[in-house]
This record gives sequence, structure tokens and C-alpha cells, in this order.
Amino acid sequence: MSLNQWSRGHWSVRKQEATRWALLVRNAARKQRPFTEPVRIQLTFIGARDADNHGKAVLDGIVRAGLIVDDRYPFVSELILRARPGKRKATLVRIEVA
Repeated sequence: MSLNQWSRGHWSVRKQEATRWALLVRNAARKQRPFTEPVRIQLTFIGARDADNHGKAVLDGIVRAGLIVDDRYPFVSELILRARPGKRKATLVRIEVA
């Protein structure tokens, strides 16, 4: 979902997208314990033209999955968004203690 769709969409659509990302993050990080210290997050979007349009939904999903308390400072000390070319769309998420 693009940022335009996210910000202009009905609240129920935004909630549905955040829930979808929370489930994806939770399933991918089943054995990962929640971070209690400030973190550095790197999001790499493969096959997406505009990384910042996709970042909000992923960050909300990370919060809803319980991996971090909040997606603002001081909980996230650094956020890196990257876009890479690719035929298939994928999102790589890397979270590490800052």
C-alpha cells in the first residue's frame, strides 16, 4: 500500500494493512524477543519504486507485532529506507540494537 493510499484511506483499511504487516513480522520473527533498548532499523524494498511510501505500514507492523515499543525516538534511533530493483516484490527487515 502506498503512502497516498495509507493516508487517504478509511481507518479500517489502514488498520487492516497494519494488521497484515504485524502478522507478517510476527511470523518471520517468531523466536525473536522484543527489543528493550533503542534500535536501528533498515528496511529494504525490492521491486518497489518508492521506499518511503511503504515504510509506515512496515514500522506499524513491527510495533503491533511487539518487537519494539514505538517507532519514534528514542525507541528507534536510526531508520534506513532502501529501494532495490527486482522482478519480484519483497521487503527485507533488519533490526539491531543501536
